[in-house]
Amino acid sequence: MGPRKDKLPQASFNGTSTASSMDTAKMPYTNCHTRILDLKPLNLPIDSATPDSNLRTIYKSYIAASRTKDKHNRENASNLQSAITSLTTGIAPPVAFPTETVYGLGADATNPQSISGIFAAKGRPADNPLIVHVSSIEHLERCLGGSEEQSAIPDVYRDLVKQFWPGPLTILIPVPEEGKGVKFAANVHPGQKTIGFRVPQSEYARFLIACADRPIAAPSANSSGKPSPTTAQHVYDDLKGKVNFILDGGSCDVGVESTVIDGLCDPPLILRPGGLSKIELRKWGRERDNVWQHVENGWEQKKGVKRKRNGEEKTSVVEVKAARLNAGVNASVDVFESPTTRSPADEHSELHLEHDREDAPRAPGMKYKHYAPSGRMFLFESGPQQSKQSRLDAVHARIGELMKAQEPENIPPFRNIKHRKPENDSIKRTRVEPVIHDLKIGVLTSTSWPPLVDLQYEWQKLYPDWGGDDTCHSVSDGKSGYSMKLSVEHDVAGFARRQVEVENIDLGQDAVSVARNLFAALRRCDELGCKWIFAEAPSHPAAANGSVLDRSGPDSQDEDDEFETVLERMRKAASEVVQA
Repeated sequence: MGPRKDKLPQASFNGTSTASSMDTAKMPYTNCHTRILDLKPLNLPIDSATPDSNLRTIYKSYIAASRTKDKHNRENASNLQSAITSLTTGIAPPVAFPTETVYGLGADATNPQSISGIFAAKGRPADNPLIVHVSSIEHLERCLGGSEEQSAIPDVYRDLVKQFWPGPLTILIPVPEEGKGVKFAANVHPGQKTIGFRVPQSEYARFLIACADRPIAAPSANSSGKPSPTTAQHVYDDLKGKVNFILDGGSCDVGVESTVIDGLCDPPLILRPGGLSKIELRKWGRERDNVWQHVENGWEQKKGVKRKRNGEEKTSVVEVKAARLNAGVNASVDVFESPTTRSPADEHSELHLEHDREDAPRAPGMKYKHYAPSGRMFLFESGPQQSKQSRLDAVHARIGELMKAQEPENIPPFRNIKHRKPENDSIKRTRVEPVIHDLKIGVLTSTSWPPLVDLQYEWQKLYPDWGGDDTCHSVSDGKSGYSMKLSVEHDVAGFARRQVEVENIDLGQDAVSVARNLFAALRRCDELGCKWIFAEAPSHPAAANGSVLDRSGPDSQDEDDEFETVLERMRKAASEVVQA
């Protein structure tokens, strides 16, 4: 572990600040000896009901047994012990660990200095809130100051978490009152009076949290803005030298972050779509006839837009709060996109408007651009009535436009060179050959586009000299795809001697597969150095085939929402959305 370059300033979130939001991003730990630790030898039980005490017993037994084993096992155990100790002492960089969604970058949620290390390592804006991970519902009750007899979890969530925890669901809960539960660091919830909590499904994540016996705040373990990491190697690529320990539990099963919900308002809101879909939440709510059948997308809420429930407009949330609290709040003023109001059970009425900074995001992913690859990504969306051929024609038309608009490296085609001659000095214009760089392109297909090998005739239009003999099947990270390497004399832009490499990555045909593969595919494009990435927006299979969706069933309103989580991620990653 290397020392900090300077003492970290403490930011204030009450309207004034002793340091800008980017100061912490400039001062991460440096020169760390980054190690990847294999967690599989622990042989952890995958049963989500395993008590925290059992997980701690497994940890102690593993550490004790490792002393009699070979050097590699001893080192792995010693590093694991150091990683857990660093979480509890708060004097070291954060620790990267696996969850079922993506890899997280964790630190003690009660220690402001430790939390500052997360922001520093990621280069994360200081007003972007963090999600706190706990090992069980009982652990959360203990953190909030509740008990089995008197729960501190709001009523609206109690049945919900019993159903969906452990899992990719984050709930917003009011910050515990002074003297109740643990005192959470203010920079975990900058500008807000609520904190997001979840119990991860991953046995490795719950093991780490139980052994540290701390609530662990953890965003995704990547450099801020880049695609989220779904393997330990992804974390290493981003944070090498900035953290000491990366715990390796293999590839993540879900592949996108957790769903963040706000049940303290009516109807409830999804502030960030994720691994638990709106379809599942609504279906569960309808089966029990509770408020969750009305959950809406809160990340799409705009200021001044009224929400509906059962076809009726809801009263402005500001008016509701002002009337209930008699706080003298100007009802013409609107709040941030997804405000906290009263819960259906009239709980937590003490949450006054002035407690929430209007410009502060209420959940991760609401304010800042995320998930973006290094190359320029074009997301092609289309209407359900468009034919497959018309969609592909639009894609190749856009590719042709981009190629024709290319410029060689900024060297002018002519430059003036002074040649001395005995009789006089003269200026002679000499032609300089432009530098033509090789071109790498990524193509991400899913529900509608055919694989690259079936599009050879289209690529021949762009590269007239290509015969199609260099297309081959490829496998990357266990996923099937196609790669195509072209050596052409000229293309439609008139450039000569260009080497072109096209990589086709198949994301899958269903929402679960696309979510699992998306971030890994974007990172693969970065590894290849793709200048352009052409991505298909996945759609319902019937719509992808040009069919009309059946709207007669009870779940018909949700059919278009099957891919909304991955589409939200893809739109945030895209440089341009093309309506094909």
